[in-house]
Amino acid sequence: MIYKYYKNYRFIISVSLAKRKLVLRAYSPRYGQNLLKRSNFSLPKRYKIAIGRAQDHLSKIREGDCRTPIGEYWICEKLILSEKMRHLGSRWFRLTYPNLKDIRNALKNGVINITEAKRLRGGYRRNLFKRIETPLGYGIGIHGTRDNKSVGKKSTDGCLRMTNLDVEELFEIVPLGTKVIIHQ
Repeated sequence: MIYKYYKNYRFIISVSLAKRKLVLRAYSPRYGQNLLKRSNFSLPKRYKIAIGRAQDHLSKIREGDCRTPIGEYWICEKLILSEKMRHLGSRWFRLTYPNLKDIRNALKNGVINITEAKRLRGGYRRNLFKRIETPLGYGIGIHGTRDNKSVGKKSTDGCLRMTNLDVEELFEIVPLGTKVIIHQ
């Protein structure tokens, strides 16, 4: 188990939509940023990913726009997927989408009304964001795939897709609460 080597570290995941890369970094709260080397595994670690199939690199605005959201999120749920859910690969990380900035932008752009914004803000503050369906979209995460040829392309509805081998490695290392920064 890889994670046992890194239990005293914190992790940050940085995602570049333009490069279609996910980078895992570790740092020690005591010593700051570190490059770690343990046996045959070292950090930072880079993974190829698939992103939302929208033609632009703009942030997700609404459900069904096939964009990957841009911003700061956290991993709020980790699942080993059953055979019934294997269209999402073998592992799943749910992200805290929509965040408060996404909610504010949606209200400003008329995607949601003030009542919906209050409902979403309240759910976010009570950590219910993973259960709230919204016109902004929901269920955005990092997951695996059976189709490795789709990785590295614009081929998802908004999630970040990795090979099953890569997402299983990430699953062993990264704890709940890990920050995920998605940028263009």
